[in-house]
Amino acid sequence: MILTLNTSTKTFQYTFALSLSVFAIVLFAAASYSWTGPTGTAPASNVSAPINVGTASQVKSGALSVNGLSVYGSEYISGTLGVGTGAGSTWRIDARGTYGIYGEATDGQAIRGYAYPGYAGYFIGYGGVYAQNTAGYYAFLGYPGSSWSVYANGPTYTGSYSRADGGFCIGGSCRTSWSAMGGSYWTNNAMVGSSSHSCASGYVITALSFTSGNWDGNTYVQALCTSIAP
Repeated sequence: MILTLNTSTKTFQYTFALSLSVFAIVLFAAASYSWTGPTGTAPASNVSAPINVGTASQVKSGALSVNGLSVYGSEYISGTLGVGTGAGSTWRIDARGTYGIYGEATDGQAIRGYAYPGYAGYFIGYGGVYAQNTAGYYAFLGYPGSSWSVYANGPTYTGSYSRADGGFCIGGSCRTSWSAMGGSYWTNNAMVGSSSHSCASGYVITALSFTSGNWDGNTYVQALCTSIAP
């Protein structure tokens, strides 16, 4: 017995075969279009190596953004470092926020600055610069809410000399200049031990003159009183 296919079955087979051929041609063309051949002979023109855990040094030309970064060795920044601020600052280190830069050193210097010419440190703010030692004494460069440039609540020491062009205060008594000493006079000649020598108000003793070998065998003294009134 001979079996024959009806017309509808043959039409479906032809249509399916034609569709499959067209799909294969389109897929091949798309794959050929998206593929780019090598730009050089291997191993040249390879793609850049991804960031990895290897020991070899790596350089990334573009910017890199991460949520966290830990540096276990030394770090070198050739440009600027901004903390709490965007890029583009003219400062090498630009830290902004409630707190700026904190330094702590158990044996050495917490923060050190050097600039020539220029300023090693330049501070502007209501509180100025605050420093406290282990004894609890503190000092301000720029005392808060006042016109004082330097304020210390404890003893101060200088290995050389101090200069104040605006004035000088001791115990609330302030002076802007020192008056030159004025006239002077000698007190009456008196025997040593018989009387005390004192100067009038506004005068201080600046010299003493002793006379011995007198007729009575006693030593006499005179005091030179010099004016200190302005």
